[in-house]
Amino acid sequence: MLYGVYINMANKDALITIAMLSAFLSKAKKDYLDLIAPFILSSLPKSKNVKIDILEVQKDLQAKYGFDDLPTHVIRNILRRYSKGIKKLVQRQNDEYYLKEVFDSSTFEENRLKMKGIINKINLSLTEYLRTESNIKNITTENAQKRLIAFLNCYDYLIIKNMDDLKSITIKTDQNNYYIARFILKEKEKDSQIFWEINELIKGFLVYKAVYFFSMDYKKTIDSRLKGTAFYFDTRLLIYALGYNRKEDKQAIRELIQLIRENGGHVRTFIHNKDEVAGILTKYARDRDSRNCLSLEYF
Repeated sequence: MLYGVYINMANKDALITIAMLSAFLSKAKKDYLDLIAPFILSSLPKSKNVKIDILEVQKDLQAKYGFDDLPTHVIRNILRRYSKGIKKLVQRQNDEYYLKEVFDSSTFEENRLKMKGIINKINLSLTEYLRTESNIKNITTENAQKRLIAFLNCYDYLIIKNMDDLKSITIKTDQNNYYIARFILKEKEKDSQIFWEINELIKGFLVYKAVYFFSMDYKKTIDSRLKGTAFYFDTRLLIYALGYNRKEDKQAIRELIQLIRENGGHVRTFIHNKDEVAGILTKYARDRDSRNCLSLEYF
């Protein structure tokens, strides 16, 4: 199981996202970028020739689909993929992206509506079970979903690997996981549609976690090979880190710096690089004629 990545429980549509990931996975063998591409494409502007603000796309992914802090380099990789080939939706110009064709999200939204119905059915069934079989008589559907998410965070891969292992959860565990495990086992015994939908949901949950396999949260939980390693930033990266170019570049470099530091590495630079940055900024501020060749967007 991939620890350290959790669905945003405050986002009521997060389970719909997970169900859709499972559906995409079952239709074709794709890499994780292909699986999350429809979510990113649906978050792009709705007008042609508009510059794509990657940070706005990142916010939209979190608000609508529960992708908390999806790394900006993942978004960039998908945009780069869709700036090539026959179905070219994005135009790349000097490391910036512009919308060439508006993404047709009708099929995506139809699938999302379908998955929403499935999630509602699972939640209603779980709610009814908890009200009749547990001591949580007044539980709401929303609270039942939160309990299911908490359970998946603990036992996702265990269920896929060997369903019979759920029986051990029902013997000695906390109250919440006990009842969720009993619910899943009961549906398995009935070979119900609910059970198979839960099974697919769990697969989607694993895909959701795989998206973050190399994210900062996951890196905190492993023995990092970066420990004690020094990374020397050149002049260009220093300018990005200081925020003197595009805000997307600043965000990407700040993510990299945080990743290095949280895994025991060190960010360094050479004196001559520091002096070069100081010279560039001074020249940019004082020499107007040089600005066309320096091109620092922040100014």
